[in-house]
Amino acid sequence: MRIYLEYLIILGTVFISCSQKGKLEFIPIKKHFYVDTLNSIHQSYIVKNFTNNLISYKTMDSVFCETKKANINTNRIFITFYKESKYTNLSEIEKSDDVLYDYSTDNDRIYVLQYYGDHIVTIKPKNNGSDILGSLECK
Repeated sequence: MRIYLEYLIILGTVFISCSQKGKLEFIPIKKHFYVDTLNSIHQSYIVKNFTNNLISYKTMDSVFCETKKANINTNRIFITFYKESKYTNLSEIEKSDDVLYDYSTDNDRIYVLQYYGDHIVTIKPKNNGSDILGSLECK
């Protein structure tokens, strides 16, 4: 229940700040919002109006940092961002969750942010595997 309240607070903040046309909009993939048995938080978002620029990445970083702040006692947080496309959208994902694994991960995954204990690792996919970008600091 706690994760859903935090999720609503974060989304409310993001939607209010991004309500103008052309701004990033974060659409939660509800099937991919859960806490596992190790108390790790997993979240996935479709990012509407994504453009590959620093502002977009900073905005995604903010979503991650807000989630981290709201879950201070959690050892691990995994957030994945996918750009919206013909196949990566809620309608297609609701038909079959396989679209995320069969198409979206290879073609539309933008960014993965992972928090382990005391450090954050950012991963940006490239054609063959992933490119680790380094660490992000939440203030």
